[in-house]
Amino acid sequence: DQDGARMAGWCATAKPTDSEIKESNIVYENWRNARQFNRQIPQIQVWFHMIYQGDEGKLTDAEITASIDVIRAAFKGKFDFVFDVGSHVTRTENSDYWTVEPDGSADESEMKQ
Repeated sequence: DQDGARMAGWCATAKPTDSEIKESNIVYENWRNARQFNRQIPQIQVWFHMIYQGDEGKLTDAEITASIDVIRAAFKGKFDFVFDVGSHVTRTENSDYWTVEPDGSADESEMKQ
Protein backbone atom coordinates (compact mmCIF):
# COMPACT_ATOMS: atom_id res chain seq x y z
CA ASP A 1 0.00 0.00 0.00
CA GLN A 2 1.04 3.63 -0.32
CA ASP A 3 1.80 4.07 3.38
CA GLY A 4 3.88 0.90 3.38
CA ALA A 5 5.83 2.17 0.40
CA ARG A 6 6.62 5.37 2.30
CA MET A 7 7.99 3.62 5.38
CA ALA A 8 11.33 5.15 6.31
CA GLY A 9 12.38 2.37 8.66
CA TRP A 10 12.17 1.53 12.29
CA CYS A 11 9.42 2.69 14.65
CA ALA A 12 6.98 2.88 11.74
CA THR A 13 8.07 6.42 10.92
CA ALA A 14 6.71 7.40 7.52
CA LYS A 15 8.97 9.41 5.22
CA PRO A 16 7.14 12.63 4.29
CA THR A 17 6.52 13.41 0.64
CA ASP A 18 7.88 16.61 -0.91
CA SER A 19 4.41 18.16 -0.82
CA GLU A 20 4.00 17.25 2.88
CA ILE A 21 7.35 18.86 3.65
CA LYS A 22 6.36 21.99 1.72
CA GLU A 23 3.00 22.16 3.51
CA SER A 24 4.67 21.67 6.91
CA ASN A 25 7.12 24.47 6.17
CA ILE A 26 4.25 26.80 5.23
CA VAL A 27 2.33 25.92 8.40
CA TYR A 28 5.46 26.46 10.49
CA GLU A 29 6.27 29.82 8.87
CA ASN A 30 2.67 31.02 9.40
CA TRP A 31 2.82 29.88 13.02
CA ARG A 32 6.22 31.52 13.53
CA ASN A 33 5.18 34.81 11.92
CA ALA A 34 2.00 34.98 14.01
CA ARG A 35 4.04 34.61 17.20
CA GLN A 36 6.89 37.04 16.58
CA PHE A 37 5.68 39.13 19.51
CA ASN A 38 5.95 36.13 21.86
CA ARG A 39 9.35 34.55 21.23
CA GLN A 40 8.92 31.39 23.23
CA ILE A 41 11.16 28.74 21.76
CA PRO A 42 9.47 25.35 21.33
CA GLN A 43 11.07 22.52 23.24
CA ILE A 44 11.08 19.20 21.38
CA GLN A 45 11.20 16.15 23.65
CA VAL A 46 13.36 13.52 21.95
CA TRP A 47 13.00 9.86 22.90
CA PHE A 48 15.68 7.22 22.31
CA HIS A 49 14.48 3.62 22.42
CA MET A 50 17.68 1.60 22.41
CA ILE A 51 17.61 -2.10 21.62
CA TYR A 52 20.88 -3.92 21.98
CA GLN A 53 22.43 -7.36 22.29
CA GLY A 54 25.37 -7.64 24.66
CA ASP A 55 27.59 -4.66 23.87
CA GLU A 56 26.40 -4.52 20.26
CA GLY A 57 24.16 -1.51 19.71
CA LYS A 58 24.57 -0.29 23.28
CA LEU A 59 25.03 3.48 23.20
CA THR A 60 26.55 5.52 25.98
CA ASP A 61 24.91 8.69 27.24
CA ALA A 62 27.70 10.62 25.50
CA GLU A 63 26.88 8.95 22.16
CA ILE A 64 23.20 9.81 22.58
CA THR A 65 24.11 13.43 23.38
CA ALA A 66 26.34 13.50 20.28
CA SER A 67 23.38 12.32 18.18
CA ILE A 68 21.21 15.09 19.59
CA ASP A 69 24.01 17.56 18.84
CA VAL A 70 23.84 16.51 15.16
CA ILE A 71 20.09 17.25 15.13
CA ARG A 72 20.66 20.59 16.85
CA ALA A 73 23.33 21.54 14.30
CA ALA A 74 21.07 20.60 11.39
CA PHE A 75 18.31 22.92 12.62
CA LYS A 76 20.52 25.75 13.91
CA GLY A 77 19.76 29.00 12.16
CA LYS A 78 16.74 27.55 10.35
CA PHE A 79 14.32 26.96 13.19
CA ASP A 80 14.19 28.08 16.79
CA PHE A 81 13.85 24.72 18.51
CA VAL A 82 15.39 23.25 21.63
CA PHE A 83 15.90 19.48 21.37
CA ASP A 84 15.92 17.79 24.75
CA VAL A 85 16.48 14.10 25.37
CA GLY A 86 16.39 14.58 29.16
CA SER A 87 15.50 11.29 30.79
CA HIS A 88 13.71 9.97 27.71
CA VAL A 89 16.01 7.03 27.02
CA THR A 90 14.88 3.43 27.23
CA ARG A 91 17.33 0.54 27.06
CA THR A 92 16.22 -2.98 26.20
CA GLU A 93 18.57 -5.92 25.87
CA ASN A 94 16.76 -8.52 23.79
CA SER A 95 18.37 -10.72 21.13
CA ASP A 96 14.99 -11.37 19.44
CA TYR A 97 14.36 -7.65 19.05
CA TRP A 98 17.97 -6.99 17.99
CA THR A 99 17.59 -9.13 14.85
CA VAL A 100 13.95 -8.26 14.00
CA GLU A 101 13.19 -7.00 10.51
CA PRO A 102 10.47 -4.40 9.76
CA ASP A 103 8.19 -7.05 8.27
CA GLY A 104 5.12 -7.10 10.51
CA SER A 105 6.31 -10.14 12.47
CA ALA A 106 5.13 -10.95 15.99
CA ASP A 107 8.56 -9.92 17.36
CA GLU A 108 8.29 -6.55 15.60
CA SER A 109 4.77 -5.97 16.97
CA GLU A 110 5.80 -6.99 20.49
CA MET A 111 8.89 -4.77 20.35
CA LYS A 112 6.78 -1.72 19.46
CA GLN A 113 4.33 -2.14 22.34
